[in-house]
Amino acid sequence: MHTEPVNLMSGWVVLFAGVLALCALIGTSTLLRPAGHLSPNREGARTSFIRILRRQVTAFIALCITTSLMCTTFALLANRTMSFLRTPSEVVELVKNALGAGDTRVSAFAPPRQGEQDQHVDPPELAYDAQLHVWRGTLSGAQSGLTREVAVWAPPGYAPVGAIPTASQSDSADTPIPLSRAIVLYHGYVGTAIGTVQSLELTERIAPLVERGEIPPTLLIFPDLSMGGAEPDCVDVDGHPKTETFVVTDLVPAIRAAFPSIPYDPDHWAVGGFSSGAYCAPVIHVRHRDVFGTAVAMGGYDTPELGALKNADQATRDAFTISHLLAQPHDVPLRVLAMGVYADRDAMTFGTALQKLARTQPNDTFVSVMKSEGAHGWTTWREDLPSALKWWSGREVQSDAPTAPPWWQITQTVPLIGSFSAWGIAMATSLMRVRMRMRTGRVRRAVTDFFLAALTCILGALVALLLVNNSEVFFYSWDDLWTNFLNFLH
Repeated sequence: MHTEPVNLMSGWVVLFAGVLALCALIGTSTLLRPAGHLSPNREGARTSFIRILRRQVTAFIALCITTSLMCTTFALLANRTMSFLRTPSEVVELVKNALGAGDTRVSAFAPPRQGEQDQHVDPPELAYDAQLHVWRGTLSGAQSGLTREVAVWAPPGYAPVGAIPTASQSDSADTPIPLSRAIVLYHGYVGTAIGTVQSLELTERIAPLVERGEIPPTLLIFPDLSMGGAEPDCVDVDGHPKTETFVVTDLVPAIRAAFPSIPYDPDHWAVGGFSSGAYCAPVIHVRHRDVFGTAVAMGGYDTPELGALKNADQATRDAFTISHLLAQPHDVPLRVLAMGVYADRDAMTFGTALQKLARTQPNDTFVSVMKSEGAHGWTTWREDLPSALKWWSGREVQSDAPTAPPWWQITQTVPLIGSFSAWGIAMATSLMRVRMRMRTGRVRRAVTDFFLAALTCILGALVALLLVNNSEVFFYSWDDLWTNFLNFLH
């Protein structure tokens, strides 16, 4: 009997996790009730000490479990909005890939010659999603053997072959300027194409640029390469899904068949990405300069950190370090834009390497843009993408001058130390309650224990969040964190 897997993006799953965390909190608060006091005689004191200590250890474990359930609820809430993971099996795959060794065999893939990719290719069936303002469909790749979801954003008034622009796409001119450019955008890990579309606010941010003539009508293509929670491979790897073949040989000609006004010319095609997708973009650009004439990396890094290449031997890792790839002899000029924030160490390292290459390879175009405010997240990338498209159109983009963030900023050490100290005090106070005699009514004592346990768990969750954020810089300010939290609630 076939059963449908649990949908981790379901509101019911989030509600269940929240109720479970609340029940755990109530149960934990009952462990803070008095467990007696030390007896005046020696033998009784030993027995009561062991009883109190056992209760305190149990309460400590319960508080940690409840904190974990709170963190899980918050993660599921974020996942429901961002569409990171769909099923529990994807979570298992994520953990397995994080702990296991990868396949290091990289195939020597080469695309067909120009013109061959357009032969006998039917346009994919794309249906308009009025809520997300994108064309969505499923593409079965004949060359890669993969079937993946694809989301395509077109400026208002544009539609694929055989479709009619809907009313929600706005009433544009009867004969708009033909679509002339397209950019394939890789999502990050963990992530999906739809989660990326939901986060970028494309119609609000990109459509005005087209209307004002700041960029030509441009197609934004989002292939879903999440592969069931597995770490992404930018290039074809023996025994792994052929994502490189899917993008270059299956996706590009299929989109051209759906939007035939876009020339098969690398000057009219770009590849970009976010986070791990920002590593993939320059790699695909270098390996397929006859398809993609430009690469845009937002929040990327220089050395392979995920997938088969992460676990490869050192020689293979060095060969697929982006700065090494860009420095190899080549006939066709390269064109790469790297965008990031100063707080993102990996993006800074890549940006610095790109600046060094720009000084030694004048025939190529290497531009690094760093911002003083921002994070490794969608709040920053939804602002970077319009700037990147303007740069592709010939406009200049510049870095901010680095500035020191204030001591109270979320990315600084002081808030982490303060939160950890507050959590330690709250935890110690909670555990001391076990030894305190009841001097108030039972109801008042129970309410006090509940709120003290809740405060301890909330502070513990905050410490965990700050620890992760200090390493990955997902949020750059308290306001950024609050804005994202409200977005998750919506």
